[in-house]
Amino acid sequence: MRVFLGIDLPDLVDTQLSLVGGGLPGARWEPPEKIHLTLRFLDELDGGQVRRLIACMNKFRNPAFELQIRGTGVFPPRKTPRSIWAGVTPANPVHRLKRDVDLQIASLGLDLDTRKFAPHVTLARLKNTPTPLVAEFLARHALLRSEPFWVDAVTLYSSVLTPTGSKYRKEAVFALDRPGPSSGG
Repeated sequence: MRVFLGIDLPDLVDTQLSLVGGGLPGARWEPPEKIHLTLRFLDELDGGQVRRLIACMNKFRNPAFELQIRGTGVFPPRKTPRSIWAGVTPANPVHRLKRDVDLQIASLGLDLDTRKFAPHVTLARLKNTPTPLVAEFLARHALLRSEPFWVDAVTLYSSVLTPTGSKYRKEAVFALDRPGPSSGG
């Protein structure tokens, strides 16, 4: 099973991000149900590995935090663009969450790639899209913002490749610790 851990965004944010799509030849826009922030792609795991991962993540404790979508960009940044993304702010809590998720995964002996992590939400994949049109899109959406929202869970997704693209399914959701009301005194 191809799996990854990520942050599921609120439906309102998914819808807002899906509405910026369009107008770029060669762009394959992500539908709202596939919009998420990937923390760790794990590729192919067998059933036993997935069960151990779920058991491990069920013990995972980390604080919830507020996040906001802010701005757009492309990967790779200085070559022919292959994807368009929306950024997030603040990035530090996402980096901490990913680091802690990686520690959990490493405790299972699973291989982790060492690519640099840049928190983002993929909006579209590009194929032969003219770079000047991509630059115009980025300029039009440079001020993209969402309302702040709580990140209060990490989701384990499975991904199945189909002739029309990949389909995602939520396999498990692991709650983060929401701050409680402060006690006066």
